[in-house]
Amino acid sequence: MKEPVVACELGRMYNKEAIIEKLLNAKSEGTSGERDYVADHIRSLKDVIELQLEQNPAFKGNET
Repeated sequence: MKEPVVACELGRMYNKEAIIEKLLNAKSEGTSGERDYVADHIRSLKDVIELQLEQNPAFKGNET
């Protein structure tokens, strides 16, 4: 995921950009596409909240 990240009332996290694209496509097409069924409960940006995430300083990555 890349910032900004948003969360819905179900606790699911999404890239904000993807949610905006979904909402714009739904308005222009009059309906959401088949692949958007996962976030059908999000009808506007008021249905999500932007998260303030921080990097974990203890994370070492994929060191081998």
